Amino acid sequence: MKYGYEKASLRTICKNVGLTTGALYFFFNNKEDLFESLVKKIAKSFKEIICTFVEREKENYKNILNDNCKYIDNSYYHIEHERKFMKYMYANKNAFILLAMKSQGSCYENYYDEVLQLVEGLFREFLEMYKGKTSRNPNINEYTIHCLVSWRMHSYINVLNSNLTLHEALTQAEVIANYAVGGWNRIMKNSFESLDYNSMLAT
Repeated sequence: MKYGYEKASLRTICKNVGLTTGALYFFFNNKEDLFESLVKKIAKSFKEIICTFVEREKENYKNILNDNCKYIDNSYYHIEHERKFMKYMYANKNAFILLAMKSQGSCYENYYDEVLQLVEGLFREFLEMYKGKTSRNPNINEYTIHCLVSWRMHSYINVLNSNLTLHEALTQAEVIANYAVGGWNRIMKNSFESLDYNSMLAT
């Protein structure tokens, strides 16, 4: 954890865990194999969780645009999702820190950027649903999407990299949710022309 993938040596790792290098090679082929065993499962599941969450949100908004329902945009809904993300990341804190901050030189060195690109792509799909319903807001462009997604991800990483307890981290999750949703609602409200946005926010 201290040195990350690039600077850590198998000799140092073995010394810290009380193993000989020969014993370590019995379980792992090399340093990358060892690193992958620590992060592979989390790296895969986190992307799946993000996709599932966004797809659920997209389906919710599709129903709104088709007049099938009203969007329930109360604070509890968003805070609970944010808390679930934070709990999951805290339960796998070391793996997330390795992936986001300590993976340089490994096959996962681009993982953080891959997650950003994944979320940005889902964000674009989400905005595509509003074509014909909203004005062409020139302020919402590729740079805007990148900044919003990066801020959200950096917020998580900053919390993970702190000494906050889980209880304190969940409090910050609530702040992140309120700030992110409030800002997004304001942006979209300013963009709507033909759709009654206020009715979408009814609880």
